[in-house]
Amino acid sequence: MWRVLLNVLFGLLLLLLLAIALLGWLSTRHEAAAEAVPSVTVYAVSNGVHISLALPVQHEVFDWRTLFDPANSRRPALAQQQDYVLIGWGSKTFYTQVPTWSELTLPLAVQALAFDAAAFNVTYLPQPQVGESVRAMRLSGRQYRQLVEAMVADVPVFKAQNGQPKMIPGVHYGVTDVFYEAKGRYTPWFTCNEWIRQRLNQAEVDMPLWSPFATPIMWHLRGPTE
Repeated sequence: MWRVLLNVLFGLLLLLLLAIALLGWLSTRHEAAAEAVPSVTVYAVSNGVHISLALPVQHEVFDWRTLFDPANSRRPALAQQQDYVLIGWGSKTFYTQVPTWSELTLPLAVQALAFDAAAFNVTYLPQPQVGESVRAMRLSGRQYRQLVEAMVADVPVFKAQNGQPKMIPGVHYGVTDVFYEAKGRYTPWFTCNEWIRQRLNQAEVDMPLWSPFATPIMWHLRGPTE
């Protein structure tokens, strides 16, 4: 009986992995976007597991300082000097209680995957340099507006905060970053990377059909010579 059950579970796992591989390879296509004139450079920054987006702090479409005030960081003057803002969406538990991989425990992993509340990590930083873990996207003004609107839609604002997003106090990765409450729930099928994929797809960037992992997204964003 147990052997049959294990075989079934193994088969289901294999099918899931095949589905992830197939959907990660297949791509959404946006022909109209390919003909648009690019004017904004946005970056996908990956640590191998999690992707965040780096966007220009100030642009005619949107000034991120009006939403995520650099004064909320531990070094406001330094944050104010930066040209880009790195925004990631993810599990609130994972973001705030697992600053390093060595601190990840099984109970925290289960809590993070079990429909956990979401959070944003917002970091002001210099313009990223393209490399193995950093991909550049050249977007038109229309595409960038679509991306900003899709991202801002998941930032809850609170009357008690004068219409501003709610900070998560006492948690920082560095001196120019801040954590904020976010809309949505983190699940095994709707991860930090799937959130990024959906926002880029809304901005008419060619993306995998589904990607809970970082690798398919970064593969789709590779340069023409890679």
